[in-house]
Amino acid sequence: METTRKRVLPRGTRAVTSDAPVATKCPRCKESIMTVIKRHTGGKNIAATAAVAAAGVAVNAPATLLPLALAVLDLGSLKRKAHHCPYCDYRMGKHVTITIPRD
Repeated sequence: METTRKRVLPRGTRAVTSDAPVATKCPRCKESIMTVIKRHTGGKNIAATAAVAAAGVAVNAPATLLPLALAVLDLGSLKRKAHHCPYCDYRMGKHVTITIPRD
């Protein structure tokens, strides 16, 4: 069984997570950067495509319409987002944690 370790933040700071690009320092190339958000096809896209295709089969849709189910694979709202370094393309993760000194 895996145990989850909590990260300990430096005293006097708070953590912020963001789905938007953030300014940080890349752990690999050590450059000060603004992260780039890249989207990748994930399980939600595949499950939605399978559901649309199954619904098409269930209602006996013409075979020419079934390839339209593949359009669901391209929906950006269902894709996984990850922060990347624009210089070395290092994947920093789904959410980047930034420590900000408390005021």
